[in-house]
Amino acid sequence: MTGQDQMWDLAASWGAEERMSEPETLMWRSERQPRLSSPKCSLMILDQAPDWDRFVAAHEWATRLVPRCRQRVLDPLLPVGPPVWVTDEAFLLEHHVRRTHLPGEGTMAQLLELAQTQALTPFDRSRPLWEGTLVEGLEGGRAAYLLKLHHSLTDGLGGIQLMALVQSRVREHTADKPTAEPRESSYPTDRWGLTTAVVREQLTQLPARVRQTAGLGTRVLTYAPRDVIFSQGDPCNSVMYVRAGGVRVSVLSHTGKEAIVATLGAGDFLGEGALAGHAVRLETATATITTTVNVVPKGQMLALLHSHHAFSDRFINHMLARNARLEADLVDQLFNSSEKRLARTLLLLARYGRGEQPHRVLPAVSQEALAEMIGTTRSRVNFFLNKFRKLGFIEYDAEGLTINPSLLAVVVHD
Repeated sequence: MTGQDQMWDLAASWGAEERMSEPETLMWRSERQPRLSSPKCSLMILDQAPDWDRFVAAHEWATRLVPRCRQRVLDPLLPVGPPVWVTDEAFLLEHHVRRTHLPGEGTMAQLLELAQTQALTPFDRSRPLWEGTLVEGLEGGRAAYLLKLHHSLTDGLGGIQLMALVQSRVREHTADKPTAEPRESSYPTDRWGLTTAVVREQLTQLPARVRQTAGLGTRVLTYAPRDVIFSQGDPCNSVMYVRAGGVRVSVLSHTGKEAIVATLGAGDFLGEGALAGHAVRLETATATITTTVNVVPKGQMLALLHSHHAFSDRFINHMLARNARLEADLVDQLFNSSEKRLARTLLLLARYGRGEQPHRVLPAVSQEALAEMIGTTRSRVNFFLNKFRKLGFIEYDAEGLTINPSLLAVVVHD
């Protein structure tokens, strides 16, 4: 096997991970806001313009050698887990390989301005996350090649390594170049199916190690419904893990107005502010049903994060999911209608995807509280709740409010 063959074998195995890592997920989800975009761009100066047909054919071959180049990102409907890579069945090379010509003299300044403009143009997030542009008309009879990669696809060094793997070492055409077999996804290729599959996977991998930390310096406490777990202003010296039950997190303003900021359940952490150096609690946590929690002192929590990798992974996943939830909440508040905001809030309160259907929202969440959570009036909440009930999305009874999975249609419908 030649050195070039070895390079091609390495390229074929590049990007084999099916799920995004935590850093990749963070980059992917943060770049929903264009100003946070940070693509990786490589600009190469060519001594002459290549033949266009060979240029296109080279990209066609490269996408078959490196299957990741034909994969798109699929994100769950709700932030229940990281995105996955799936084959783009509608892949068209023309959406990714382009050709342009510099105007006038074709100076280097014009080329750099073009590269800057393309770097700041957001990717089409429904397609594979790369673009290759041949720029002709550069002064001196030269041309340029601009390759743009999304940061979740690779970092700067990875992009350089990939280019080194796929590029030929000679000008002449190389016949019989290898390709790789398309990668089959083990996950569903639709967002609804992916959401269900990820939730089911997480339920089968509940962190047993977290529950075992009772023997590692933690305490296990049980609270009755409406018991206060901790109050705003209490010393912030521990982190808690919800083993079973439900918790409402609220904040009280100086004027005495209370706002619900989160609802938590089994598998969630609360009181993480202790790790950020907060001296006192910034919120109040109240049990909504009979709830059991592990109370982990701050020092012990730090030790666990350093010594127990499974525990650390679980905590990092929780924090990433929480950040994604906060970002989604902000986008929801800024761009969605009050009807869609209410539907999304009900699904989150019902902890959609966690546990058996149908999901029940506790009666303690009043219409006034819902109105405060989504930023509208009680009368609007009442109107939409009645509408949802008539459509069969929710049900009222003496025990509370039942949320049916069909309510998700309100969230995904444009």
